[in-house]
Amino acid sequence: PIARDAVALLAREADGSMRDAQSLLEQVMAGAEGALGAEEVARLLGVAGAETVGACVEAILAAEPARIVDALGEVRRFGYDPERLVGEVLEVIRHVTVATVAGPEALGPGLSESHRRLVIAQKGRRSPL
Repeated sequence: PIARDAVALLAREADGSMRDAQSLLEQVMAGAEGALGAEEVARLLGVAGAETVGACVEAILAAEPARIVDALGEVRRFGYDPERLVGEVLEVIRHVTVATVAGPEALGPGLSESHRRLVIAQKGRRSPL
């Protein structure tokens, strides 16, 4: 079994390519042991998971640079792609801004459940300007 957030992560990483999605799914299934959640899929694909993204977003919105440095140390230690992480962090912060200005109901259906929870928890901590 594979969790909905894990499927969303695979789809995002495939970037619209069905062939890439199938290849990534096969790669993940080959390295998996048991049920697959988003964090496990992220680890198997070598991308930062929702926990790392969440830590970065929370640290940025709380203006705590030491926490950002700690999160980036984790990215380096595990060999995650820092460019992908920055893109995902910016995307989540954009969603936080949308939720702050227009409310959580304005968030699109493509947002993973873990990111939706993060965005709703952080809404209001981001200035709409």
